[in-house]
Amino acid sequence: MLTFEKVLNMFEDYLAKDLEVEIVQTSRGYLRIEWNGNLPYCDGGYVCHTPEELFDTLLDDYKGYLEVELTKGRRDATAEDEHLAEAQCQLLWDKRRLEETT
Repeated sequence: MLTFEKVLNMFEDYLAKDLEVEIVQTSRGYLRIEWNGNLPYCDGGYVCHTPEELFDTLLDDYKGYLEVELTKGRRDATAEDEHLAEAQCQLLWDKRRLEETT
């Protein structure tokens, strides 16, 4: 069964590296906050009410992060960059499927 804790564990390494994304537990679910560099305000927030919603949100963030890492933020992502990012995301999908069956 997928839980919030399992999702956060799956994305632990990514969240430690991406300083612009923060996850905060609230009374209504987990809030995903996006910060804009060192500015004192956030760009946006999104409440994830289920572990599946949190997983999907973080997977989108992770894919974007990987593409920026691959391109160094200096060029558009190529098909190869997107393929490499998708391959990394697939590993997390595989972990999710495993968690959902146990």
